[in-house]
Amino acid sequence: MTKALLAVLDGSAPPAVLPWSVPELPAAKAQEAARTAGWRTDLLDLAGVRDKPGFMDRCAVALRLPDYFGRNWDALDECLGDPSWWPEQDAAGWLVLVRGWQEYAAEHPHDWVIAEQILADAVSDGARVAVLLEEAAGVGQQ
Repeated sequence: MTKALLAVLDGSAPPAVLPWSVPELPAAKAQEAARTAGWRTDLLDLAGVRDKPGFMDRCAVALRLPDYFGRNWDALDECLGDPSWWPEQDAAGWLVLVRGWQEYAAEHPHDWVIAEQILADAVSDGARVAVLLEEAAGVGQQ
């Protein structure tokens, strides 16, 4: 478990977008730690996503977004920043694990920049959202 993630989960550090080494911290272990700390947690696996509609559909399902989610950037930004619709109303926060994004980012760099900004905005807007973003291949590896 990374010290940075533990600090976010116990409230000693503010939520952040944190780099995630999947081999060092399997998704199940990160999610277990989040649930133990009272956090809602979801895994957004973008492997195989080829276009924006596919990205939005994957977000809708994986993040359990509300039925009114409009499947566009503004709607995603609104949903991630508004905890009022969370199924777990008593959650201390929401940990979103994002993996398999690299291919989508390579094929749609402009869209990925928007997606990254939305994730960063969700973290900084006070909704108690933290993000683990899978490291790109080769990052942190020796």
